[in-house]
Amino acid sequence: MNWIKQSLSKAIHNSSLHKIQIQFLIILIIVAISIIGYQFYTKHWTLNVTLTGAGIIALAFGILYKNLVILKPILLIWLLFGLLLGEITSTIILGFIFYFLFFPITFILRVVHRKKQTNHPRWITRENDQVDYKKLY
Repeated sequence: MNWIKQSLSKAIHNSSLHKIQIQFLIILIIVAISIIGYQFYTKHWTLNVTLTGAGIIALAFGILYKNLVILKPILLIWLLFGLLLGEITSTIILGFIFYFLFFPITFILRVVHRKKQTNHPRWITRENDQVDYKKLY
């Protein structure tokens, strides 16, 4: 459970950085603009689109504000979710790599080597059992 404490401290530190807050704000603005663009393209221009546009304008004014206090808790939750998702996904991906890449290779190698085995014992037979231990070289 040590990774939880590390992830929490990393997320708290990163959410307080102004550069990361600005990057997160830009991502939110891009997502909002893309939603408005999609609704404008499909001609479903409704009140929701107007509210989204007002949200974009509010976020754009938030860029001018030095310390994005309103955005900090949302960014903290977003970063914690990303770190948790990263831990889960990396475990799943490594599991897939093991079971779909390494397991079949080792299984095939075991089957191939099993066919090559004979019934002869693997003892090394020596013809000359007299060894001079004073001359080892």
